[in-house]
Formats: sequence, structure tokens, C-alpha cells
Amino acid sequence: MANDRRAISRAARECDGNPDFADGYNRDGTASNDDDSCTGLQFVPVVLKISKPEKASIESAIFTITYNSSDPANVTEVGGVYTITDAGILRLWKDDGPSREMNPANAVQDPGDFIPGSGGEEYTAAQLGFTEYTMSQPFFVEAVRPSSTVADQQIKVEVDWDGEGTEWVATEDAVRVTAYDIDLLQVSFSGTGYHAVREDDNSNDYGAPHWQDNTPGHDGDADDAGDRRYPVCFQGGATVQLSAEWELTPASAGPVRVRGHASLALEIPATSGNVVGAQVTLPATAASMALANEVDFVNPFQITWEFSIATTNWIPAGTSRNRMYVTLGTPAANVLYESLLHIGCSNADGAATAATAVPGIWNDFTDRVVRRKPVDGHNVADNVAMVYWRNNDPGTPQSLEGMLSDANGNGSCIAWSQLLHEVLDAQGITGSQIQEVTADATVNPGAEGLAVRNWLFAEHIRVGPNGICETSAAGDDVQGLGLDGQVSAITTYLDGICNTSAGGDDYQVIDEDHGEANATAITAGPDGVLDSTEEGDDQVVGNSITTGADGVCNTTAANDDVQQIDPDCGLPHTNAINCGANGICDTTAAPEDLQMQTPGSGGLANYLCVEPGGNGTLEAVTGGDDVVISGLLTGASHPYNYIIGRDCFDQAGLPGQSNPNPPAAFRSHFVVWYDNRIYDPSYGTGPFDAATSDHENSSIAGIYRILGETQVKQNEPHAEVRYDRSAGLE
Repeated sequence: MANDRRAISRAARECDGNPDFADGYNRDGTASNDDDSCTGLQFVPVVLKISKPEKASIESAIFTITYNSSDPANVTEVGGVYTITDAGILRLWKDDGPSREMNPANAVQDPGDFIPGSGGEEYTAAQLGFTEYTMSQPFFVEAVRPSSTVADQQIKVEVDWDGEGTEWVATEDAVRVTAYDIDLLQVSFSGTGYHAVREDDNSNDYGAPHWQDNTPGHDGDADDAGDRRYPVCFQGGATVQLSAEWELTPASAGPVRVRGHASLALEIPATSGNVVGAQVTLPATAASMALANEVDFVNPFQITWEFSIATTNWIPAGTSRNRMYVTLGTPAANVLYESLLHIGCSNADGAATAATAVPGIWNDFTDRVVRRKPVDGHNVADNVAMVYWRNNDPGTPQSLEGMLSDANGNGSCIAWSQLLHEVLDAQGITGSQIQEVTADATVNPGAEGLAVRNWLFAEHIRVGPNGICETSAAGDDVQGLGLDGQVSAITTYLDGICNTSAGGDDYQVIDEDHGEANATAITAGPDGVLDSTEEGDDQVVGNSITTGADGVCNTTAANDDVQQIDPDCGLPHTNAINCGANGICDTTAAPEDLQMQTPGSGGLANYLCVEPGGNGTLEAVTGGDDVVISGLLTGASHPYNYIIGRDCFDQAGLPGQSNPNPPAAFRSHFVVWYDNRIYDPSYGTGPFDAATSDHENSSIAGIYRILGETQVKQNEPHAEVRYDRSAGLE
């Protein structure tokens, strides 16, 4: 063992939740728990070389080792607080840091790796690993406390070759040791190609320092509340530049050089630190080589720091760990939110072109579980699976910013299209566009919105040419009006009020300017309490309000009550005028009413015979010459021939992101176009060829308009929707 000086450090402070001095040697005697090993913990080696006198025997030699040792058995734990109960400073081990046996190497039974030395302990050559053929043996020094001054500790080895204390065969040597307490305080990233990352809640950028141990006393990591373990972003091909700061105890009496070994095979070259008292600062220093020109997600980006103090050996000086996002190109996102980088880099990891990056990113959307970053830079867990229209909440956020900051990650199709668009932009993949999808009113005049798959479009049975209803309702089907001998000539329509006066011998069922009397107009809301006050001749009946004698709703619903009939309206599709005794319709409907029989005609030909019940499915089988028709409203004057709630019913359909059944109808929808393909991030469907109607046909069930009630026509296989760029959302 050369008679020189060595520096050792206590740079690692915590491993598996245990302090370093209590870890790596099964302190509690319980196998297979977290104090058995400490991955990455390494001690400073000292090599003992011996030269045996010519007549001496290695088997007879007695080694005496003396130093200020701390027995690893002298560590207690109470309530998670660990204490060293002796005053020692050093430990000498036969094995390196990660996993050792705590028993003394000179124990009679179960000898271990620890080499005590406070009392001048004696060892045989075999106990230290020496043989006739092995005259050099490494040992490893651990510091559990810092020195008071430089080189104040000594490890002394004496060898009595015959084991009898005869002076002429004795050998001794010693090494001076300084036990440094090295606290890594902070690390900052910079350089050309560095890009500041924004917190998802849009409160702040994650600025320097990006790694900071703020725990009182410093525990060697940045994983605790109040610490900083900020994400960092560089574009591919950039050179990482780093600066750092330490506290050194005892203060160095000489120069300090710093180096680091980092992930991605990067090296921070040995650089002279600036030493002011106990503070050591590494100025901004470039890594040894540039990052690869590809997408990378490095978690953790780890730097193992080392010091060389006063030209001595290199010793551990702490470890920093950050999440690093490496983008394909220069980020073009409006705001470089953390989750944009996480979704892009973690799913396109290793991609060197947009052609390989985009499919990797899109794959995260297709399983309909897209998560925000796992944890933020303040060590607060996130990992929320974002949702498309969570609980179909009308207050769903309508922007990317709203969705990223929402506790549940809830967002509309606008937010989801912005998410995909901005994830691509964050990678420097430009050219995507946000497109608004609307019903094309030039194809379908009056079109107002889209019915998203799936919907049930029900069938009906009407009376055939013989004018006789020959079909009976089955299941929960509803038997049509007129089977009691009264043939409906005219019904109320959208306003629910009869606007027609009966002609000839036709019979006025509902007086003109009236609606159906005593129809339910308002019902109690979710709280089960009727909050509305009846007005006009409306009547309170139990937990509802009816239209009263005039059949017109005069009351407006209050609080959470439900308006079943609009104010100043009656009940739509109510029989208003019947054919008289001659069986002929003698009345022409006013424009606001619905003509059920052609004036001058008679009988029940084409009359509604059976319609579907609550399950939306027609279960009856036609009899005689009765016919099955689609759509309650027929004829050229009614291109929107289905009525929601009458013969058009929402079904469990196209699932959305983390929502198996989002809302079924929208005024418009938003998607992303990229490279002549349509991506629908809200539903995770696509990509579709933009030159075809594939997206429309796979997504849209129908086109609707609202005329007091919502009328729908089924989507046809040709283009009935239009796509328009929404540059203002990009």
C-alpha cells in the first residue's frame, strides 16, 4: 500500500429509501428486502501490495489494521430515522459497494466483508484474501462522516511475518485519507438546441436549475417534495451543455476538477471547478459529443459526477437524474408543454424521420388511452388518461390548454385535434392542419349538424292500397292512430298547436289555436323537486305541470326542472282533425300543421299503422298489403325523414378517448390533416385517405336539422360533409 494520500466521499446519501451508511449489507438481517443491496454505490479502492521476506510463510503472517472505523452493526433505526451509534469515520471492506456481508472478516464463524480497525484488529492472510500466489489485494474505503481537516484520517497496516512479533520480520505502511462530504446541490442544462419546457398548467417554464436537492441536509436526490427534477428538451443533433454546484466539507485546500459520465454515452470532460470556500461550481461545459439526430426519450438522463481534489484520485460527487426529451427537429409548437413532449418522444423513441415518427405517435391514440406525463418536475404524480367528453359534460374544456390543466384531462374534439397537431409540431414535424368537419348545406339544404355513429333508424308499417290496417303491433310496438274508426286527417306539427279549422264534415279534435289538453309540459329535475310555478291555465299534477285546458304550455321551467314542451307551444304530432262520416278528408292543413290524408281522398291508404316502441325496433310482421317504410316523415317535402326520439335512437357507438360512448351529435367536429391523410384523434380512428369519403362513411351516421324537433337523414355513401381548415386553432 503506497504511503500516499487519498480522498473519499459521501456523495451518495440515499439508496432504496435508506441512507447509504445503512444500506447494501443486510443491516436488519432480513433477506430480500431493500437494505440488502444498493445499486450504483461504489467506494474508493486502496490496494495493499505485500512483498514476503525470503524465509517467511504467508500462512504464518499476522496482519494488524488500525484506523478510525465505524462498525456497520452500530446503526439503529427508530421510526425511519437511522443513527450511527459509534464515533467512527471510515469503514474498510473486502468487497465494493452494491452488496456486502456485514460480519467482520476475522470472525470465527461466518466471516464477512467488513474489516474492523479501531482496536488494531488482527487478521490472517487467508482472512484478507492473500495466498502464496496472491500478493496484491484491493480493499474499499467507505466514509460515514466527513473529516474535520484535510488528511486527518489514517489507515495503517502492519505485518508480522512469523506471527510471533519478531522485529526483523515486521512490515508496516499507511495511507492518509480525507473523508469529504460532497453535496451535489444543483445542475442546469443549456446550449444551442436547448428548448424550455412549459408546465402543463401553463404557470411557468421549467427553468434552471433543472435538478436541485432542496431537502434539508441534502439526501443526494431530487425526488422529494420541494426538490426540482425538471424535464429538459433538446433537439436532435444538439450538444448538451451543463453547469453544476456542490458544497464540499471540509473545504478543499487545493484545486478541484470535475467530470461526469452521462446517459447516451455522453461524457462531461474533466474541467476545473471554481472553488470559493466550501462551494464548488462547474461552469457551463459542453458534453463530449452531440446528440443523435433522432427522437429520444431518456428517463432518466443520469449523470454520475466525480471530483479529483488536489490532484488525488477520482471520487464520487453525486448523481443527477432528469427526464430528457430529444425532438426530431426544431420544435414549432405554440407552447412546448411537457405532455406534448412526453407523448411524442416516448412513442416515437428512436425515430430518425417523420415517416417513422408519425406512425409511432399516432399509435398512442389508436388504443384510446392517451396519458399525460407520468410525473411533473415537482415530483407530483400525474399519468392521467385524458378523456373525450368525460361524462358528456357540457362544461368540457374546448382547448388544449384547458385539457392539459383539467384534473381529469377532459377535452372536446377541438382540444384533441390541437393535442395531435401540437405533438407533431413539438417534434418539428410541420404541415399538419386542423380541419373543421360540418354538414354540407349545399348537398343537404338546411343541414345543421352531424349524427356520429351509431344510430338506430327505425322502420314503420303503413296501410297498403286497400285502405285497411291488417297488422297488429308486437312486443313494445305502438299501434297507429285511426284504428278506432276515426281517420286522422291533420295533426299538429312542430309548435304542437292546431292552426287549422275543419272543413266539410271533418271533425275538429283540437280547437284551433289550442294544443292537446293536459299534456305534460314540465317535470321535476334530478333533485326530484318541482321548482317551477304554473302560469296561465297550466296545472300542477303531482311532480309535474300540464298544459291545462288550452293545451298550450304557459310556464317556463325553473332551476333543474325539465321543459318537456316549449313555452307557447303544445304537444307535437297530436291528432287535431279527423275525417268525418263520409270518410273523405275535406280539410287542407295550414302551413304549420301536418297533412295526414290528401284532401279529397278517403280511407286509410298509406296511413301509419304500427310504429316502433321504446326499444326503437319494429317487431311486428306485416299483414295483408300493409307495407314497411323507413322514416316517420315521408315525401319530397321531408328529406330529413327521421325524428330523434320517435324513430331515430342513439346507440352505443364509436368509442372515444377513455369514453366508450361520447355524445352522439355535434354541430361540427375537428380532425387533423397530415400528408393527405385524415386523423381523428378524438376517436383514435384513421388515418383515412383524404381523397375519399372513408372518414365520413366510417364516422357519420346521419345529417340533422332542428325545426322544433331534431330531424335526421341517414348519411349516404357520397360526400355529404365538408372539411375546412381552422387555422385559428393551430
